[in-house]
Amino acid sequence: VRGGSKKITLVDYDIVEAGNICRSEYDLHHINEYKAISLSKELRSISPHVSVNCIGEIDKTLPGAPNFYKIKSFLNDFDLIFDCSTDMELSYMFDRMEPKSRIVNLSVTDKAKDLVCVIGGYNVTDQKAIIFTKVSPITHPPNYYPGSGCQYPTFQASYTDINSLVSFAVRQINFGFIKENLQSFVIST
Repeated sequence: VRGGSKKITLVDYDIVEAGNICRSEYDLHHINEYKAISLSKELRSISPHVSVNCIGEIDKTLPGAPNFYKIKSFLNDFDLIFDCSTDMELSYMFDRMEPKSRIVNLSVTDKAKDLVCVIGGYNVTDQKAIIFTKVSPITHPPNYYPGSGCQYPTFQASYTDINSLVSFAVRQINFGFIKENLQSFVIST
């Protein structure tokens, strides 16, 4: 929104819980709200000119399934899809659909040591696997702990750690669009 986007669709089925506050833009007054709705309120407070649509989730599907082309058609209506879900099944689905929309997949590694940005539409899953093998090889079990407010165990990282990586990544993504040369990249602390 601060970059000028006027039409945004947010997809997230999850509810804000206390454990989300230390790693994200949510505040205490957002607890028990749907994440997409909470974020949409914040975006509208930045600009009254933004149109925000909230969706609970996108059904995962594969070629041959009855809803495959319906979901692909829905995704093709977007200029950009930012996938910050770290859901490999969703990445795989995007790869099989090959939507005309540009896919920007963002993932943060354990303790926010790296931010991985994979640009694609047909090869996100493979790119992520190759990059993560290099930047975050598993030599010992990651230091995960049960997430308070997360469906999955979460890594140790603060809002400041994550936000500094994301802010720089957004700058790199904008620069890639301006130069018409947006490519996958890794930011390491």
